[in-house]
Amino acid sequence: MATRDEPATSATAAAEAVTAPSAVAATAEVARRGALWKKSRSGRARRLLRRSGWKEKAATLYTDGRLCYASEGSRVRPSSPSTRTFHIAGALIDSLSTGEAIEAGRPHAFKVVTPTGNVLLLAGEDAAVAEEWRASLASVAAAAGAAAGGGAPRGSTLAAVRAAWARADGDRSGGLTRAEVLRLTESLRVRVDKADISAAFRRAAAAAAATSASGAAASAAVGSDDDSFSSSDLGTGPRLTFPQFITFFRRLHVNPVVEGLFADALAADPAPPAASTAAATQSGTATVTPSTDDAPALLSAAGLAATLSISPDAASALMVKYGDDPDAAVCDLLTFAEVLSSTEACVVPPSLLDHSAEEVAAVPSEETLDLPLSEFWISSSHNTYLQGDQLRSESSADMYRMVLLHGCRCVEIDVWDGDEGEPIVYHGHTLTSKVPFRDVIDVVAQYAFVASTAPVILSLENHCCLAQQVRMAAHLTAGLGDLLRLPQPADADALPTLGSLLGKVLIKAKKGAVSALVAAATGDPDASAASATAPAAVAVSGDDDSDASSGSPSNSGNGAAASKPKKKVKAVAVELASLVTLGGGSRAAVQAAFEAGETHPPGQPVTDVCSFNETKVESMVAKHRSHFTAYNARNITRVYPAASRVNSSNYDPTVAWNAGAQIVALNWQEHDVGMQLNHGRFLANNACGYVPRPALATSASGAVKPPAAACGYLTLHVLAGARLPAAGGVAAGAPTDMVDPYVKVKLYDAASAGDFEPSGKARTVTVANNGFAPAWATGPSASEPSKLRVTDRRVALLVFTVWDEDTARSDDLLGYVAVPLPMLPDGVVTLPLAGADGRAVRSADARPAVLLVRVGWQSDIPKV
Repeated sequence: MATRDEPATSATAAAEAVTAPSAVAATAEVARRGALWKKSRSGRARRLLRRSGWKEKAATLYTDGRLCYASEGSRVRPSSPSTRTFHIAGALIDSLSTGEAIEAGRPHAFKVVTPTGNVLLLAGEDAAVAEEWRASLASVAAAAGAAAGGGAPRGSTLAAVRAAWARADGDRSGGLTRAEVLRLTESLRVRVDKADISAAFRRAAAAAAATSASGAAASAAVGSDDDSFSSSDLGTGPRLTFPQFITFFRRLHVNPVVEGLFADALAADPAPPAASTAAATQSGTATVTPSTDDAPALLSAAGLAATLSISPDAASALMVKYGDDPDAAVCDLLTFAEVLSSTEACVVPPSLLDHSAEEVAAVPSEETLDLPLSEFWISSSHNTYLQGDQLRSESSADMYRMVLLHGCRCVEIDVWDGDEGEPIVYHGHTLTSKVPFRDVIDVVAQYAFVASTAPVILSLENHCCLAQQVRMAAHLTAGLGDLLRLPQPADADALPTLGSLLGKVLIKAKKGAVSALVAAATGDPDASAASATAPAAVAVSGDDDSDASSGSPSNSGNGAAASKPKKKVKAVAVELASLVTLGGGSRAAVQAAFEAGETHPPGQPVTDVCSFNETKVESMVAKHRSHFTAYNARNITRVYPAASRVNSSNYDPTVAWNAGAQIVALNWQEHDVGMQLNHGRFLANNACGYVPRPALATSASGAVKPPAAACGYLTLHVLAGARLPAAGGVAAGAPTDMVDPYVKVKLYDAASAGDFEPSGKARTVTVANNGFAPAWATGPSASEPSKLRVTDRRVALLVFTVWDEDTARSDDLLGYVAVPLPMLPDGVVTLPLAGADGRAVRSADARPAVLLVRVGWQSDIPKV
């Protein structure tokens, strides 16, 4: 939207118009009216998060897509308040990423992104009000957008562009000149070089002129024009009507790669239309071409279905959605280009990248429900309550909401004694702020199963006295109610299965043995560390489970010394211990067992969970990989960042995953490479937060021994992209900012050395001045396919990162996608991109930014 320091263009000036209150039209009905908090001077991208604070507005939402609210007078004219109108037709109502929410500094906030890329940051007074406003805004935006698009479904070019085109046609002539077309494409964030847009405009205008009465003269005038745009041609020269502009706009999606893929699809079409067959046959040899002057090439629904590996009915539905003729039973090149880069074509649904409250809760696949917890990788967070660094940042219960909505299934709660007998949550012995334990549990109860039905594990780090532990137990019991899963007698024999825990919250914490719990509950004085007047308690022996503890059994490495770890004894209230399903094991005892050549300490319960920091895990993998892997086949291991990571950076999680560790906790405060890998790992199993871990085997020397079928060569060829954002997101930067994109590919598998060193990597060439439809696989300097050796495809992760090359400074990350190799089929796949915050990148018309990649797999076992 236009702001004082940002001149409005013809397309953006109408995004937020200042009018007198009486000028608000009364023809539309009121959809919702009430108080709404607004971030002052909300504008483009990151700037809106750093400007002045929140203000409460009296807002009115109309069914025609207008959101109106009162605006105070300016400093220049303080006595001149007005009503501001924000047009949301076709807008995307989206939740904030973790990073955006932290910067926004207000709970219950969300954003509205219009088709022209303008951003409005809003919030409700509480969670209920925010959800009501979001629902109303989403409903009105979809309905008004469909109306503006002539009834076209959301996500199609027609629905997204029509309203913006009408605003660009300021003189209501019914057509746009080249200068108006440029401004409109800029407002739609079409980041293509002006020369290319000019050439496309000339082709579209010439084609339109060829069908008019004065075609020859108009065509000549268009053809003699140069590639520059200027305001001097406003009102002169050829114009494009809306249907002609739609054809022009869709043609920008087409590059030589898409044309080649369309030709391949035509050649393989099992039921080619007659026109395409005639057009594709020349001189007795079948030569497929995208189109001819006499007969444009057309692809049947069966041909599109074969290309995308979907049903013919689904292919027909896509033709209707993205084509310009609802009754057409065939697909032309322009429709094929749109379908190929659509949400429906993505091998990984973009919705899996978001985990917003509007999505249906993810459900684990049925074949994984009978597996015990030890056979899963579990999406996990470290020091979940922190909003920033580990020493001085704010603690917030709202962080639990955000990570749970993003699919996290194991959250950490550090609990300490608070004032007035109420336990608090914070990073002990630091300057981080404090939040009541009760508030954290209330948030967990509300949001635990919004994004996923898979169980949530509360990893409690208990530093409280017995009296406040009793309060902890009371808050857990009252706050979670029936969601709380209590320990069962069968847990002594085996860990519970995933299917038995759906919709349940488990407690992981230190607790005593079963016999001690029973004795404490019955008042046996020999079993309790408490006096007769104190709460019943059990004594817990073993090393401290604090993340700050090193847990090293011995500095000398001597096996005899390691067998006698330093003991720490802490009393745990029986009320709290009786709620714990997953107990805290002794890591010193585990390490001592490894030194002695054993895989488990004697008598260790199967429900014991040991926690190790990243450094200790790296050491165990280097020295005792076979023992550590065997240990993880039975018991659960939790891994957490080293205490030196005060800036909340992350370690390489693949080292722990590849050794079988289940709960690999990361700092979700920073979406760095570690979190990118975590993002990709947990796309599998419907992104429910629990991914089945393959059976991992090692030799006596600790070398990995995957099955032969999991070893082989991966061929990758990054072909093209679509709708890439500028650095910082879709709405970031000036509309005229160009990008020079290239793609890096990194493979992480069992052969990776750790510290984010991939086992294989590749890079494309750079495409200049085209982020809208770049092609890397064509031209004189086209990128070649890459062949990568894969040690174990079952654990392999591929990370594609898209960068904007900058010769003056460091290159900017435009987007990425991390995906498990088993999720990629052979052939051409469409991959949605996430932004630097991990959320799906969508264009102004709510369609995903994507990469087109050709994938090939050749196993070491020859095909018979």
